[in-house]
Amino acid sequence: MKRIGIVLDYLTKKNVAIVQLEKELKHGDPVHISKKKGKSFLFQFAESIEIEHEKVTIAKKGAIIGLQVEDRVRPNDRLYLVNENPTKAFAKVEKLAPALLKQFAILNLIDPTKLLPSETEDGNLICSFGN
Repeated sequence: MKRIGIVLDYLTKKNVAIVQLEKELKHGDPVHISKKKGKSFLFQFAESIEIEHEKVTIAKKGAIIGLQVEDRVRPNDRLYLVNENPTKAFAKVEKLAPALLKQFAILNLIDPTKLLPSETEDGNLICSFGN
């Protein structure tokens, strides 16, 4: 996963995070938001991106966007792009963020009962599926 932005504000009534982008974001990209101290808590797809109240499909580096989110976020939370297979990316943070497993299961991206996490020689956490 690659950090692509930081939350500046949250609009409670609209469930919109105001995010300063550090990298490009496209409509439909899988993203996850974590708290400043590294606790993961929200995985979703970037389904609604706006710049100055106009919907866009691509937001460039440096843009300040409104991103519809499924749960409350706070200033200084981090936005990450899941830039690899979502299941593999999830496996890397499974130890640190069990809540993310729940999000993947809710979105029907994985069957959590079939995940087999293991560690590579260089310390990366990977995941495979059991039978």
